[in-house]
Amino acid sequence: MRSRSRGIGLATPSQILVADSCTSKSRLTSLYSDFALLKTTNLDGYRANTAAWTSALTNASRAGLVPGQGRFTVRVDEELLRELETRSMGRPIALDAVVVCIIRVISMLRHEADIHRKMPWGRKQ
Repeated sequence: MRSRSRGIGLATPSQILVADSCTSKSRLTSLYSDFALLKTTNLDGYRANTAAWTSALTNASRAGLVPGQGRFTVRVDEELLRELETRSMGRPIALDAVVVCIIRVISMLRHEADIHRKMPWGRKQ
C-alpha cells in the first residue's frame, strides 16, 4: 500500500476499511471486487460488503478524510476512486452498488420521517 501525501490525507487507502474492524487481505480483495454480482448469488456477502463500505465511508466522511462538501457528505468521483486505489487491488469496482444502497436507505428514512410527521403521534401539540 502506498502512502498518501495529497490534500485528503489518508495514510493508506485501506485505512478507512479497517477503522472499525480487522480486515484480512481476502476481505479487502472481496471489498475491491465486483461484488455487486453477489446480490443474486450470495446476498449475505453482498450485504456484508455494502455495510463495510457504508461504515467506512461514513466514518471517513465524519473525520473529513474523503472528498466532499462537508463532514457528512461524500463526493463519489474520480478523486475518491484514486484515494481508495491500491497497487495490489486497484480501485474498488462495486462502489456504485454501495452508493445506490446508501441512496435507497436515505430515501426510505426520509419517507418514513414524512409518514411519521403525518401521523397523530408525530405531531407536536
